[in-house]
Amino acid sequence: MDLRLLPAYLKAVFRHGWWLLFALLGAVGDVATILGDFNVPRWLWYSVIAVGVLAAQFGAYCDVIAELATVRGRLRELNTAREKRAYIDEMLEESEAMQAAIASVPDEEWPMRQRTANMDTIHWENEVRATLRKWFGLETAALFDSDEGLITPEDSQYSMRSKGDESSYLMRRSKRLIEIRENL
Repeated sequence: MDLRLLPAYLKAVFRHGWWLLFALLGAVGDVATILGDFNVPRWLWYSVIAVGVLAAQFGAYCDVIAELATVRGRLRELNTAREKRAYIDEMLEESEAMQAAIASVPDEEWPMRQRTANMDTIHWENEVRATLRKWFGLETAALFDSDEGLITPEDSQYSMRSKGDESSYLMRRSKRLIEIRENL
């Protein structure tokens, strides 16, 4: 067991500790059967002890597994194609949300909010690029950066000065993510 999961395991043991009451009941019943004049078979008491201990352990195990899954999700471990597709879907949703936010800015407010929108785009793009480089490979990260086949000669004068330019840039990056997802 990974020692980093020990706190989660201890919390789970306390959470499911009430099952240990069965074990305590079984132990007391067994001692009472030995010392007293009860006609209850001892195997029944041992069964009660086993049920209590096993139920508490199983509950703790399930909690620790759930905690581990949560931690792995936060760490962005993208070991399988399914996890990679889920990550790309999440990034596509973020891109769509940024495009919607840009579209909702009134034209008269755009000059004041343009820098923030541009920095958000750059931050998103850098995060995606770093994740692609780490989990998908250098070739995939290079493909994400490529505009080949996505822009026309008039688009090559891109400056991110207008809302349309910012949105079209995000759309091109999203198209690349869709291509990458399809190739998984």
